[in-house]
Amino acid sequence: MPETYQANYKQLRAALEQLCKDAGYENPDLVQWIDASEQQALKLDQLNALETENVRLKQEVKKLRDLYYNKTLSSSMSTKLKDALRE
Repeated sequence: MPETYQANYKQLRAALEQLCKDAGYENPDLVQWIDASEQQALKLDQLNALETENVRLKQEVKKLRDLYYNKTLSSSMSTKLKDALRE
């Protein structure tokens, strides 16, 4: 997660704690919600990174398959040409 997000969550948590302190009560559920939101943001960032890597790997696999099949086709064509020349 970018550091700006982390700083925002820290600021939000600190502001909430100060607000609760000023009001004279504590609400741990709110802090837990902030923590859960931060974890969700981390998971979304990880998911985006994995999706980007998946796209890159798919492109690489496609490129390698194309390279392999083009090499195979050219090899079989040269074999056919060799057979034709032998006749």
